[in-house]
Amino acid sequence: VATYKEALQLLQANKTVFGRSYDSSVKKIQQTMVGIELNSELQAATRAESKQNPQQALAHYKKAKRVLQAAGGVVPNDQETIAVQKKITAKIKTLGGEVSLIKKKAWLDKNYERIFKAAYPASRSSELSQPTISLVKEEGGREIYKLTCSEKSKGSSYRLELQYQYT
Repeated sequence: VATYKEALQLLQANKTVFGRSYDSSVKKIQQTMVGIELNSELQAATRAESKQNPQQALAHYKKAKRVLQAAGGVVPNDQETIAVQKKITAKIKTLGGEVSLIKKKAWLDKNYERIFKAAYPASRSSELSQPTISLVKEEGGREIYKLTCSEKSKGSSYRLELQYQYT
């Protein structure tokens, strides 16, 4: 990409020398640069997905989308470009949902003791451990989670369970 940027600078500095071929040469170089940047981001996103890292993959897909948007009139608006844009948009939507779910589950995992102690006042002096969190259903933009944990109190162990609405 750096070499292509240098070529653009060279073209701009010698615009009069290149005459009629200037515009087409600039456009071809710009298209190549966009293609390289886009391909690099898509490959990085694919690697992140294969490593089970949806946050990183999402960031790369978003950057790929910005690259295409910034390209404007440089990239042809043909079937291939439209297909790539649709793929990127679909991936952003899917991974955005996954990342949101991961963040919500992390928050619930971090705050499960507070949630259980508010729901089960008798457990306030007990030791809570082994939380499990699962999404039960989504309803009208709200998510219902099933939370369970173990409660140790006075030598006995109990299993606590509740449904929590994440809004």
